[in-house]
Formats: sequence, structure tokens, C-alpha cells
Amino acid sequence: MIRRRWLLAAVAVLLLALVGHYLWWYLPRARPAVPDPGDLPGRLLAAGELPVALWIPFPHQNLGALEEGVLEEGLGEGVERQRFLAALARVGGLPEPEIPGFGPFTAPPSRELVALSDEAGERVVVAARVYPALAAVSRLAGKLAGNPWLAGGEVDAFGGRAEVRWDGTLWTVGNVSLEAVLADEPGGEGAAEDGEPVLAALRLERPVSYLPAGTHRLHRTTGGLEVATAGKGAPGAAGGIALAAGGDGPALLAVSGPGGPLEGAGGAFALFAGNGGAGGLAGLLDGLPRAVVWYRPGDERFDLPAEEILSRVGERARGAGGWTLLGTSSSAVAAAQPLTPEVDRLSRTASLALAADPAAALAAIDRVLGVLEAVPLIDRDELRSWRDWHTVLTPLAAYRELLVLTPAPGTAAEEDGFHLSLSGGEPG
Repeated sequence: MIRRRWLLAAVAVLLLALVGHYLWWYLPRARPAVPDPGDLPGRLLAAGELPVALWIPFPHQNLGALEEGVLEEGLGEGVERQRFLAALARVGGLPEPEIPGFGPFTAPPSRELVALSDEAGERVVVAARVYPALAAVSRLAGKLAGNPWLAGGEVDAFGGRAEVRWDGTLWTVGNVSLEAVLADEPGGEGAAEDGEPVLAALRLERPVSYLPAGTHRLHRTTGGLEVATAGKGAPGAAGGIALAAGGDGPALLAVSGPGGPLEGAGGAFALFAGNGGAGGLAGLLDGLPRAVVWYRPGDERFDLPAEEILSRVGERARGAGGWTLLGTSSSAVAAAQPLTPEVDRLSRTASLALAADPAAALAAIDRVLGVLEAVPLIDRDELRSWRDWHTVLTPLAAYRELLVLTPAPGTAAEEDGFHLSLSGGEPG
């Protein structure tokens, strides 16, 4: 009887150990870490042959936590991760990313993963240090199932053919040899040269889209997330912008300056949460929320919703600093006028500045889409752009504030580096 009790106790302890092992090593959760400079993923992060490098510790857990806690909560269970990433890439002017799967997991269950590419996303290599037991099981399962992604071999990826290889527990896939990538080792800053654990790090040898060169690191904060450039000071907030879902401030304000999305002297776009849009056009645009653009005559500018109509009949006014404001209505222009000094400042110091109340902005974009989809002959590209913003903001609606600031090259603000923050969510 005593032996039986001891046997049952041993089985219970073993089961608890297995459950604990699974929960700790496999279940999705945010898990920051520091790259291992002696292991190949850490060495690849520092190599300079390919100018773009993304490093993620415990990617199956961190990406799984992002997918479950952000994408599925915001977009609905079973949302396609690739759809969100594709919309985010189009909004940011970046090539659409492709994250290779690994059987039933979001990413290879591994201690760290690094993905490198050129700016066009044509030359790519991904490497992961997979857990030892799972590496052996995966290779065997891949051989039995004839799956080259797990067993190794040629696969369709990155717009062509790529090679999957195993070297012990190191799993790699790419169309560039590791020897060629490591030939220019080291290069760039480390992901966490100060030893501070991070959830991810993005190294750019050269500016890409609206992101400056440098290593940009992702951290958790109380009730949010933050991306900041390594070795740079904390930037000022994207500045003094009144965001108010229930008030008269904008739900979203985007400002373009030197090197930003607009050529010339820059400009800005504001979308308001309150009522007072472009009514009166025979009911055609009833329900459109208030929106305003700032521009200087002769320069490129942002588009208003239903641009083809409103560029001709929208409300115009002069603003300080030589700015012209074009809005969906006189009330929109009146609400935007007080923001002109801030727009003027940011257009001189930031390549791109964006501030949003994600929930309020999402509600306004819902109304924009409702109107545009009912109006005949609205440009399809315009509709897709608004749908992309809807897709990007939907999972962020649990946060109260989104701030993005890319400082303009050659200005004092450049010392502050790139900054992105999501705040006001549930702490944890």
C-alpha cells in the first residue's frame, strides 16, 4: 500500500513537472530576454551584410502572446496574422513581411529567432535556436510527413525558392548563405548592449520607410508597449496634442516633415471624433466625420476622405505660418485652427509624428468607410487605404493613446531617436 502511494505521488509530481514545463517554455506569454552574442542568432543580429535584422526571444511565446492578446482580442478569434501584418506594412510603406510557420506553432519554439533581409525583402535568412527535444521530434515528424519546413529541404518562400537546413538545434531557412551574411560580422549596435532584456529588437543599417537607422527595441511598460532607439535619449511627447474622444480635439493627427511621407514643406491630417462632417452635398456625404488637412499651396498634401469631391467643395481657411487648411466643413476647420502652431513645429522637427486615441479614431474610420462604401465611383485605392488603417487600429483600441515620433535628420530632435508608444491599456 505504501509503495502504491509513493508511486501515485511520483506520477503526480511528474505530471505537475510536465505541465509546469509546458506552461513555462511553450504557453504564449510576454518574455523579454537579452541576445546571446556567442550564439549564431545573436551573431547574425550584429552582422552587417543584410541591412534589416529583427531579433525576437522565445518567439513562439512572444508572438503567440501578441496574436492571442492583441490580434484575436481586437480582430476576432482566428484572425489571420498575415492580414494584419500586410495592412501594417502598407500603412508604413514597408514590404509585406513573411514569417515562416513551424508546424502548429506561431513561430519555431526556440530561445531566440532572428530574421534578416534587404530593404526589398528579396534576400532573406531566418535562424532559430530550437529547443533540443523539439528539434529532434520536429525533424523526425517532418521526415515522416514529407514536410521540408520541419525536415529540411527546398520550400517556396520569400517570393521564390529557399532552403531549410538543420545544424544540430539550429533551424534556418533562406535564400542567402549564412557564410555570406556572417562575412560582414560584426556591424551595427547590439539589441541590448546595456544588458536590458527586450521583447524584440529591429536593427536598421540604413533608414527604411519612416524609420531611421539604428537599433529600435521593444519593451513592455505599465499598461502598454514602447519602442525606442537604443542609445538615444527619451524624446519629448509628440507634443501637446489634444486628443479627446468626447471633446473637440482630434482622434488622430498625423504630421509630415523633412523626409516624411509628403514632399516639400510637409503637411498634416486630422480626423475628429465628433459630429459636424460634410453634410449638405445632397445627402451624399452625410455622416462623414470632420477631417482637415494642412498644406502650403504648390506642395503635396494628404488627402481628405472622398477627396475627389471635397477637394472642390470643402471649406478652406488661412492658418498661421503660411498654412492653408482644407476641411470637410467649417466646424472642422474651426476645430483644427488651434492646432496650427503645433503642426508648424512638428513639420520642422519630425519626419513623421502621429498621435491617436485608437478607439476614437477607429470609430471615426468606421464612419468614413460607411460613407465611402455607399458612394459610387470612390477610388478603390482610397478604400483600401482606409480599410488598412481600420485593420491596424482595431487591435489597438484597448489602449487610450498611440504616439509615433520619427525625428527629422539634421535637427536637435534627432538625438532623441525614434519613439513609438501604446499606453493606457490594462497593466500586465
